[in-house]
Amino acid sequence: PDTSWNVHDEILSLVQKTIIENTKHVPSNFLDFHDIAGILLLSGDFEDVKNYRVIAVSVGTNCIRKDSFKRDGSAVHDSNAIVLAIRALRLFLLDELNNPLKETSVLEPSKCEDYKFRLKEQYHLVLATNHVPLGSADAMVKSRTIFNDDGLVPDSELCKLQTLATDNEITCGCQVKYVPCDSSQSVEKHSIVSPSDKITMYNVAGINGALLSQIIEPIYIDTYSVPAVMATLR
Repeated sequence: PDTSWNVHDEILSLVQKTIIENTKHVPSNFLDFHDIAGILLLSGDFEDVKNYRVIAVSVGTNCIRKDSFKRDGSAVHDSNAIVLAIRALRLFLLDELNNPLKETSVLEPSKCEDYKFRLKEQYHLVLATNHVPLGSADAMVKSRTIFNDDGLVPDSELCKLQTLATDNEITCGCQVKYVPCDSSQSVEKHSIVSPSDKITMYNVAGINGALLSQIIEPIYIDTYSVPAVMATLR
């Protein structure tokens, strides 16, 4: 892949600048920039960085840690950077509902009788992170260098949806082995833990969440952006 500075690096730079500008009052020891995520609104040509507007940002983890689970499974304290960025996006959309008919709103009346509003057609959502997400996406990058006795492992085996196989004792999501999800095994348990799992879920259900799904047509992430250098390294 081309590792020269390109539009993906420009996108991440916009996210980083937004985070820095809005956290000047936060002590540096409270911020961890190892994993960041951002949602950008695109209107126009993908290659022109002037067409992007940052509407949600976050700093967080790249997976769910062991101490984020309760033993009885009743709660998960999810601080995944992508999840936090999606939550911030939902807050943005809720704020837009205060005056959805204003000229600058990203929403417009829906033509579907089941919803009141939808995202304007000229807008597209871009999800940007500073790392290739763990799970299927990470496996896809690594598949170019993984071999077995028969040679290079085919993408078809490595690029399936990777989920965390769980048992009675949940281990740290950063360390466990992710396995392909086999829907034919009804008794097999899986957890939506890796960022790739979450992105797959958003691609199916949309990013709206329970409340916004009652008002706004399902909204999907159109593009995933990661810097070329990070994609090559991982």
